[in-house]
Amino acid sequence: MNRPIPADKNIKPFLLLEEKKQTFSIPLPLTKPLSLSETYYAVPVPSNIHKIKQEDSKLAENWRFILRNCFQDLFQHDYIITAFQKTNQHDHYYILKKLGVENAR
Repeated sequence: MNRPIPADKNIKPFLLLEEKKQTFSIPLPLTKPLSLSETYYAVPVPSNIHKIKQEDSKLAENWRFILRNCFQDLFQHDYIITAFQKTNQHDHYYILKKLGVENAR
């Protein structure tokens, strides 16, 4: 699932993040798009969840609940996970695509 993301895809973020310290980010309150009209969405996940659990268990729990809600919303609207994008930052991304949409840009 760790395939490179095609550069021509227009991928919208599904969750906003706020940096905390220098080691990890904080998910902000879910501000999902009203219509879920984009073909692709990127959902961030922390690359260092074990460190977050050790340093701030409440934040780790918050990540878990927010991600669960994000994925439930997207899956209920016919999105599927098509890729996992690793970065050199504090977060990696699941890339989700709307079912039935081919070759969208």
